[in-house]
Amino acid sequence: MKKLNKSQIALHFGITRQAVQEWFTNQVPANRVIELEKITNIPRHELRPDIYPPEEYDKAS
Repeated sequence: MKKLNKSQIALHFGITRQAVQEWFTNQVPANRVIELEKITNIPRHELRPDIYPPEEYDKAS
């Protein structure tokens, strides 16, 4: 999958580019992590390590 820019991610979710920037600056909303992982191939444990600890991810794979 090609790398998506913030504008493309925003379009996918129906939100503004600024909102996506806020996610990457602060924190991706928990209800958006799985879908964001699917479209960007960024592992969920990198997007939200507080709710998807890397050690749990390693056990599952």
